[in-house]
Amino acid sequence: MKPNLFIACHDSGGAEILSAWVNENRDRYTFLFYLGGPAIKIFQRDVGAFQHAEMDDLEALFPHGFVLCGTSLESDLERRVIQRAKQMKIKTICFLDHWDLYWERFGARGDLSQLPDELWAGDRYAIELARAEGFPERLLKLVPNPRTQQMLEMAKVSPPPQGLSALLFICEPVSRKLKASFQENACLYDDEYENMRRFLKALKKSPGLFQKVTLRLHPSEGKEKYAGLVHEEQCGALLQFSAEERLVTDLFNHQVVVGVESAALATALDMGRKVVSCITGKQWRISLPHDGIEKITDYNTLFTERFL
Repeated sequence: MKPNLFIACHDSGGAEILSAWVNENRDRYTFLFYLGGPAIKIFQRDVGAFQHAEMDDLEALFPHGFVLCGTSLESDLERRVIQRAKQMKIKTICFLDHWDLYWERFGARGDLSQLPDELWAGDRYAIELARAEGFPERLLKLVPNPRTQQMLEMAKVSPPPQGLSALLFICEPVSRKLKASFQENACLYDDEYENMRRFLKALKKSPGLFQKVTLRLHPSEGKEKYAGLVHEEQCGALLQFSAEERLVTDLFNHQVVVGVESAALATALDMGRKVVSCITGKQWRISLPHDGIEKITDYNTLFTERFL
């Protein structure tokens, strides 16, 4: 009889990783899904129909099951599951899905009681950061990111995009990061709206430089979020919103990928795309430690022939 595995996830980053991991391990476990937020649609897309579990279903994990979680900054869904499972003496594992604010995902900095029994890091950057942040070595385990591995395998058999350069803009709600990092001083930094405004103004100055310009919304963002800005800046004819469900499809069709610090930039780099991070206004340290991501502070720099 297969052991039960309790999947707990809220944010999109963790959902992308865990849904890929579930598909790789379908034959090994019976899965229980305790999901919220953007994670629900991602699991429905990748795993298919499933029945939602309840917190009380943790009891079904005895004697050999365990909990596998994502990590969230704002939602406490995963944190509640971890604490409940620890009280019940059930093994807990979290897959770190980014390269920043690790302690903030679990509670007070240095509070080991809030941590799971294992922390899986998807690459050398993540595990080195976790060590530098003071997470106990005994908890850390290097487990290659299954979503990245999946995309790289698909890229091997996909022809590169042809013709003039196409630009993909990765949208992300950076205001959440700013709030978590700078609290009452978050207002001193450009949020996603101001960052988008600056991008659109630069785009208007160099129309036609790229064959196409595509905005890809974050899974937590609605279609209307930037529509007013695009209309206000009169850029409707200069760009399109992505209708693709899967990030990998957009990455296949664009040579240049730009954003702030989305994990999608790291994936794009792995797939051989030109990758640019632009933080406008007052600067903060980009969380992505990957070599090869070009960092700029002005979108006008992006719209030059050096990126074609």
